Amino acid sequence: HEYTKTSFTTSGEAPANNPPVITSAAAVACTSGITSTYTVTATDPDNNPITFSISGQPSWITFTSPVLTLKPVSGSTSTTVKIIASDDKGGLDILDLAITVTAGTSVISAASAIKSCSILFGKTRLAIPVTPGGMVGVSVYSLDGTRIMHRTADVGSDAGDALRLPAVGVAGVYLVLIQNQVGAKVYTVQLE
Repeated sequence: HEYTKTSFTTSGEAPANNPPVITSAAAVACTSGITSTYTVTATDPDNNPITFSISGQPSWITFTSPVLTLKPVSGSTSTTVKIIASDDKGGLDILDLAITVTAGTSVISAASAIKSCSILFGKTRLAIPVTPGGMVGVSVYSLDGTRIMHRTADVGSDAGDALRLPAVGVAGVYLVLIQNQVGAKVYTVQLE
Protein backbone atom coordinates (compact mmCIF):
# COMPACT_ATOMS: atom_id res chain seq x y z
CA HIS A 1 0.00 0.00 0.00
CA GLU A 2 1.46 3.33 -0.99
CA TYR A 3 1.13 6.36 1.20
CA THR A 4 0.69 9.73 -0.33
CA LYS A 5 1.16 13.07 1.31
CA THR A 6 -2.57 13.66 1.32
CA SER A 7 -3.32 10.58 3.38
CA PHE A 8 -1.86 12.11 6.56
CA THR A 9 -3.59 14.87 8.45
CA THR A 10 -2.19 16.97 11.21
CA SER A 11 -4.37 18.00 14.07
CA GLY A 12 -4.09 21.31 15.90
CA GLU A 13 -2.24 24.04 14.10
CA ALA A 14 0.16 25.96 16.37
CA PRO A 15 -1.66 29.02 17.73
CA ALA A 16 -0.63 32.35 16.26
CA ASN A 17 1.90 34.20 18.40
CA ASN A 18 1.03 37.65 19.67
CA PRO A 19 4.02 39.99 20.03
CA PRO A 20 4.79 41.71 23.33
CA VAL A 21 3.64 45.29 23.86
CA ILE A 22 5.88 47.91 25.49
CA THR A 23 3.80 49.76 28.10
CA SER A 24 6.35 52.24 29.53
CA ALA A 25 6.28 55.91 28.54
CA ALA A 26 7.67 56.97 25.16
CA ALA A 27 9.54 59.96 26.63
CA VAL A 28 11.77 60.69 29.62
CA ALA A 29 13.53 63.85 30.83
CA CYS A 30 16.84 64.13 32.64
CA THR A 31 19.22 66.87 33.80
CA SER A 32 22.94 67.14 33.10
CA GLY A 33 25.02 66.38 36.17
CA ILE A 34 22.25 64.32 37.78
CA THR A 35 21.80 60.53 37.48
CA SER A 36 18.28 59.24 36.83
CA THR A 37 16.70 55.97 35.70
CA TYR A 38 13.97 54.78 33.32
CA THR A 39 12.45 51.30 33.64
CA VAL A 40 11.15 49.52 30.53
CA THR A 41 7.90 47.63 31.04
CA ALA A 42 5.99 45.37 28.62
CA THR A 43 3.30 42.73 28.57
CA ASP A 44 2.94 39.64 26.40
CA PRO A 45 -0.62 38.50 25.53
CA ASP A 46 0.59 34.87 25.42
CA ASN A 47 2.57 35.19 28.67
CA ASN A 48 5.78 34.36 26.80
CA PRO A 49 9.03 35.50 28.44
CA ILE A 50 10.12 38.97 27.27
CA THR A 51 13.70 40.04 26.55
CA PHE A 52 14.62 43.74 26.33
CA SER A 53 17.43 45.26 24.27
CA ILE A 54 18.47 48.77 23.30
CA SER A 55 20.23 50.36 20.33
CA GLY A 56 21.48 53.80 19.40
CA GLN A 57 22.33 55.00 22.91
CA PRO A 58 25.09 57.55 23.60
CA SER A 59 27.89 56.76 26.06
CA TRP A 60 26.12 58.46 28.99
CA ILE A 61 23.27 55.90 28.89
CA THR A 62 23.83 52.40 30.27
CA PHE A 63 21.31 49.56 30.10
CA THR A 64 20.94 46.71 32.57
CA SER A 65 17.64 45.12 31.58
CA PRO A 66 15.06 46.46 32.19
CA VAL A 67 16.59 49.70 33.59
CA LEU A 68 18.26 52.53 31.65
CA THR A 69 20.61 54.65 33.75
CA LEU A 70 20.87 58.20 32.44
CA LYS A 71 24.01 60.16 33.43
CA PRO A 72 24.11 63.17 31.11
CA VAL A 73 27.10 65.47 31.56
CA SER A 74 27.60 69.07 30.54
CA GLY A 75 27.18 69.20 26.76
CA SER A 76 24.96 66.09 26.49
CA THR A 77 22.09 66.65 24.07
CA SER A 78 18.59 65.25 23.74
CA THR A 79 18.42 61.97 21.82
CA THR A 80 16.21 59.07 20.77
CA VAL A 81 17.05 55.41 21.44
CA LYS A 82 15.32 52.25 20.26
CA ILE A 83 13.96 49.90 22.93
CA ILE A 84 13.16 46.39 21.63
CA ALA A 85 10.95 43.92 23.50
CA SER A 86 11.02 40.41 22.02
CA ASP A 87 9.42 37.14 23.04
CA ASP A 88 10.81 33.64 22.48
CA LYS A 89 8.48 33.04 19.51
CA GLY A 90 9.82 35.80 17.26
CA GLY A 91 7.34 38.51 18.20
CA LEU A 92 8.65 41.98 18.97
CA ASP A 93 7.69 45.55 19.72
CA ILE A 94 9.93 48.58 19.19
CA LEU A 95 9.69 51.88 21.08
CA ASP A 96 11.48 55.04 19.99
CA LEU A 97 12.22 56.52 23.42
CA ALA A 98 12.66 60.31 23.32
CA ILE A 99 15.17 61.45 25.96
CA THR A 100 15.21 65.17 26.72
CA VAL A 101 18.31 66.59 28.42
CA THR A 102 18.03 69.84 30.39
CA ALA A 103 21.16 71.74 31.32
CA GLY A 104 21.62 71.77 35.09
CA THR A 105 22.41 75.47 35.14
CA SER A 106 19.05 76.90 34.20
CA VAL A 107 16.83 76.26 37.22
CA ILE A 108 18.20 78.44 40.00
CA SER A 109 16.46 81.67 40.93
CA ALA A 110 18.14 84.43 42.90
CA ALA A 111 14.87 86.30 43.44
CA SER A 112 14.23 84.96 46.95
CA ALA A 113 17.90 84.98 47.92
CA ILE A 114 19.02 87.56 50.41
CA LYS A 115 22.72 86.80 50.33
CA SER A 116 25.32 84.72 48.62
CA CYS A 117 27.18 81.79 50.12
CA SER A 118 30.61 80.96 48.78
CA ILE A 119 31.63 77.39 48.04
CA LEU A 120 35.40 77.01 47.85
CA PHE A 121 36.54 74.18 45.58
CA GLY A 122 40.26 74.18 45.03
CA LYS A 123 41.09 77.78 44.04
CA THR A 124 37.62 78.34 42.60
CA ARG A 125 35.02 80.30 44.56
CA LEU A 126 31.45 79.42 43.56
CA ALA A 127 28.71 81.81 44.66
CA ILE A 128 25.23 80.50 45.42
CA PRO A 129 22.21 82.55 46.44
CA VAL A 130 20.67 81.39 49.73
CA THR A 131 18.21 82.64 52.31
CA PRO A 132 19.61 83.05 55.83
CA GLY A 133 19.47 79.89 57.91
CA GLY A 134 18.92 77.76 54.83
CA MET A 135 20.48 74.42 54.01
CA VAL A 136 22.82 74.08 51.05
CA GLY A 137 23.74 70.70 49.56
CA VAL A 138 26.93 70.37 47.56
CA SER A 139 27.80 67.30 45.45
CA VAL A 140 30.95 66.85 43.38
CA TYR A 141 30.81 64.55 40.35
CA SER A 142 33.42 63.36 37.89
CA LEU A 143 32.58 63.96 34.21
CA ASP A 144 31.26 60.40 33.82
CA GLY A 145 28.59 61.14 36.43
CA THR A 146 30.19 59.36 39.42
CA ARG A 147 29.53 61.19 42.69
CA ILE A 148 32.80 61.75 44.54
CA MET A 149 31.52 63.59 47.59
CA HIS A 150 28.43 65.18 49.10
CA ARG A 151 28.23 67.81 51.83
CA THR A 152 25.29 69.56 53.44
CA ALA A 153 25.82 72.90 55.17
CA ASP A 154 23.58 75.01 57.36
CA VAL A 155 24.15 78.56 56.19
CA GLY A 156 24.15 81.14 58.98
CA SER A 157 22.72 84.62 58.88
CA ASP A 158 26.00 86.39 58.05
CA ALA A 159 26.56 87.31 54.44
CA GLY A 160 29.60 85.79 52.82
CA ASP A 161 29.62 82.45 54.65
CA ALA A 162 32.11 80.10 53.03
CA LEU A 163 31.93 76.34 52.83
CA ARG A 164 35.27 74.77 51.95
CA LEU A 165 35.14 71.42 50.22
CA PRO A 166 37.88 68.88 50.96
CA ALA A 167 40.41 68.44 48.19
CA VAL A 168 39.54 65.77 45.65
CA GLY A 169 43.27 65.18 45.20
CA VAL A 170 43.24 64.75 41.44
CA ALA A 171 43.55 67.58 38.95
CA GLY A 172 40.90 67.62 36.26
CA VAL A 173 37.43 68.87 35.38
CA TYR A 174 34.57 68.25 37.81
CA LEU A 175 30.87 69.00 37.95
CA VAL A 176 29.78 70.67 41.19
CA LEU A 177 26.03 70.48 41.88
CA ILE A 178 24.81 73.00 44.44
CA GLN A 179 21.23 72.75 45.70
CA ASN A 180 19.34 75.21 47.87
CA GLN A 181 15.75 76.13 48.68
CA VAL A 182 15.04 77.57 45.25
CA GLY A 183 16.68 75.06 42.95
CA ALA A 184 19.97 73.67 41.80
CA LYS A 185 22.90 74.80 39.70
CA VAL A 186 25.71 72.80 38.11
CA TYR A 187 29.16 74.38 37.79
CA THR A 188 31.95 72.94 35.65
CA VAL A 189 35.17 73.45 37.60
CA GLN A 190 38.75 72.95 36.46
CA LEU A 191 41.03 71.79 39.28
CA GLU A 192 44.74 72.39 38.75
